[in-house]
Amino acid sequence: MLPSNDEQIPNAHKDWVCALAYVPGRPMLLSGCRGGMLKVWNVENFTPIGEVRGHESPINAICSNSRQIFTAS
Repeated sequence: MLPSNDEQIPNAHKDWVCALAYVPGRPMLLSGCRGGMLKVWNVENFTPIGEVRGHESPINAICSNSRQIFTAS
């Protein structure tokens, strides 16, 4: 279930979110921001699973399969 308009994830990123992707076969969402951070979210309860610096510049695209994550900056 997605959060309603009244339910937001505060401070999901410190900068604008520029890319989103779903991980096939897993309850995971990926988000990339203008600051180069990639975050992994549990879509069942929208809690963060982890994060990693993907690039020094904005992450403009994310693509994934069940084993790998690809980002473009």
